[in-house]
Amino acid sequence: VTPHVLIPRPETELLVEKVLALQESLKEPKILDIGTGSGSIAVSLARLYPGARLTGVDISSAALRTAAENAAALLQPGDISPRWMNRDITSAWEGDNSFDIIVSNPPYIRRDEMETLPPEVREHEPRPALTDEGDGLRFYGRIFEMLATRELICRHLMLEMSGSQPEKIISMSKSFNFASYTLYKDLNHIDRVLHIQP
Repeated sequence: VTPHVLIPRPETELLVEKVLALQESLKEPKILDIGTGSGSIAVSLARLYPGARLTGVDISSAALRTAAENAAALLQPGDISPRWMNRDITSAWEGDNSFDIIVSNPPYIRRDEMETLPPEVREHEPRPALTDEGDGLRFYGRIFEMLATRELICRHLMLEMSGSQPEKIISMSKSFNFASYTLYKDLNHIDRVLHIQP
C-alpha cells in the first residue's frame, strides 16, 4: 500500500469471498475489477480462483503501479497475473467488453461525509479513492449504464457499498431493469455486497 491507494479493509474480503463462491459453476472466468486501486481484489482472485483471468482498471497510473508491484510480490508460479489498464470509466469503454464477472469497490463516501472520517483515513488516503465528490452513487450509476447499453457485458456483477446505500443502489439498478439481486451482510450484519445477474 502506498499514499496513492486506498488501504484494503476487512469488508472487501466479503466481496472476494462471494466471487470465490462462484467457482462451482464458473470455471476459468474472465473478471474485470473496476477501480482496482492497490489491486487487492484482483490479486486475491488471481491467487485464489484457479484459472481466473483478471483485468484491473483504474484512473490512477500510480495506483496501477502499486497493483503491479503487489501482484509481483504475492502471486505464485502458476497464478495468472492480472492485466492492468489505465482507464477512466466515465469515458466510453474501448476494447474487450465481455466478462464473466465484474467486481467493484468504487468511491462511495458522500462528499458531506468526508469530514466525519477518522483523520488517518481522511488525511492519508487519496480522496478520489474515497469519494465521488457527490452523493456516493455516481460510479454505481455509470456501471449500471454501461451494462444496460451493453457497453460492458457480464454474467455476474458484485459491488461493495456502504451500509447506508443499499436501498438507493437497488432502486437505481431497478431503473436500469436489473431487478434480480442478492444482498450479503458483513461481519457487523450490515448489507455490504450486492450481487446482480444482469
